[in-house]
Amino acid sequence: MKLLTHNMLTSHVRGVRPGGGFPLRIQATEVKVNNVDFNQEFVARMIPKVEWGALVEAAESLGHLSDLPHELPPEYENNEDFLRKVHHVLLEVRNAPSSTSTIHHRLPG
Repeated sequence: MKLLTHNMLTSHVRGVRPGGGFPLRIQATEVKVNNVDFNQEFVARMIPKVEWGALVEAAESLGHLSDLPHELPPEYENNEDFLRKVHHVLLEVRNAPSSTSTIHHRLPG
């Protein structure tokens, strides 16, 4: 699963308040990196739709933080180096389909 997909997932478990099942924690036994053509405009348009803190946390948990800052830099839309790092984390890093991965959520209580 790509981290872009992971970032959009929420828990629909009964008893979890809306937004309370996010972010889901991910653990993968195998992580793969697949090369994907860089599209600066696409990445820049996706950043506002992504929960930035959850993305940074997921990338770090998979060992692919790629020097992403914990806060979005100003005027990131024109920062190609930054956008390439985000592209790598969002679109190239994924847990392998054959790996055992678990996604955890917090239940109320």
